[in-house]
Amino acid sequence: METGVILFIIGIIFSVFQSMSEKKHKTKEKPVSTPQIRTLDDFKRNVIERTHPVVESSQPVIQAQAEKRPRPDKSKEARMQAIMADTHLSEKQKAQRISSITEGDLTVSSEPLLDFSKHHLVQGIVLSEVLAPPKSRR
Repeated sequence: METGVILFIIGIIFSVFQSMSEKKHKTKEKPVSTPQIRTLDDFKRNVIERTHPVVESSQPVIQAQAEKRPRPDKSKEARMQAIMADTHLSEKQKAQRISSITEGDLTVSSEPLLDFSKHHLVQGIVLSEVLAPPKSRR
């Protein structure tokens, strides 16, 4: 029992001396100053400066820009010929893809995706009320 108390006291003394020596050798760091942000542009500029620091080098940085080529608008006949020439497709797959092209499937649509007419807005509100959980469970 007495040896445990002695070891405990020695451990406390050792930790006190260790913390005092760390405080002596510790250099004071500058507090991080937060810049005053007045507008959204200042905030964006500050974030960009912190996340992407400017690296100065003797050689200029060359950035390769990818050429943006417009996708060729293939006609139905050209797409059908490409499907027929594809050797990796089975006859059933070719028939399915050709039928989807001739029927005008949903993948190639020129109609707008969203329509905010009064009729569609009212229909959306009604559907949201119908499909929502009962008010007793909300």
